[in-house]
Amino acid sequence: MLHSECEAVDHVLVPANTEFEPSGTEGTESAWFVLGGSAELGTEQVSAGHVILSPASARTRFVAGPDGVELLWIAVLPDEVSRALPARKPVVS
Repeated sequence: MLHSECEAVDHVLVPANTEFEPSGTEGTESAWFVLGGSAELGTEQVSAGHVILSPASARTRFVAGPDGVELLWIAVLPDEVSRALPARKPVVS
């Protein structure tokens, strides 16, 4: 069985003053790296260098700032799912 705890890695560019709320994130946890620009995340302001961690149950909604925002999004399986997967035995040649 082939599997990975990483579901997806996405480069996201959100234009200025635009809302971005990803769909289809149910059952995954997310790490958001702010690469450039700025955004509001709830009541918080985030900008380049910020990292946001979102549990599987969280709703994430960014509103891009006046220069937009550039994000790197990594979606992973939650720990309880990862623990249920069979152990991987990598072969090193």
